[in-house]
Amino acid sequence: MAHCELWEKGIKSLDFTNGAKVNYEPARSLVGEDINYLINYNKIKNLSPYMAKEYLDILLLDTVCFNMDRHTENYGFLRDPYTGDFISMAPNFDNNIALISRGYPSDKTRKNDLFIRDFIELFEQIGVDYYLPVLREEMIETALSKVSVEVDADYIKQFIINGYTQLTNHFPIRSLDQEEEMDMEC
Repeated sequence: MAHCELWEKGIKSLDFTNGAKVNYEPARSLVGEDINYLINYNKIKNLSPYMAKEYLDILLLDTVCFNMDRHTENYGFLRDPYTGDFISMAPNFDNNIALISRGYPSDKTRKNDLFIRDFIELFEQIGVDYYLPVLREEMIETALSKVSVEVDADYIKQFIINGYTQLTNHFPIRSLDQEEEMDMEC
């Protein structure tokens, strides 16, 4: 995740290029304006299977947090400024149209959620194994404790947990060993 802070017009992501030591390139340069998950995934996978996994993780967060604004200008890649080589996906940013940004969603159960359906369908099309990261209520509570505006924390927590639970019916959860292994890779 990119570090964000409040700004007079909303929030802004802080510089994740380390003072231009790497270049940021929006996904649009690779896929145009096409937001189709499968097309984006395949193009990214052709560059790097690791970046394709990072893209799936961004989509997972979008799915769980109901972010409806993942167009090809608000995610992208970090590139070596000298060679032009792709290094990694850029940190996840621009999540301002997530959760309750447009009011509290009417269906807290998320049983017929299009985000969840689309995420599951993507995996049916690409046929790769995917393990959900561990998500506990305490993690959501910690994040909510840092929110500077008044929200219905119980509603948001339940909304996120319900979305995550829907996904656990289709994807296994990473073991603690897998979580530790991933932390060491980063």
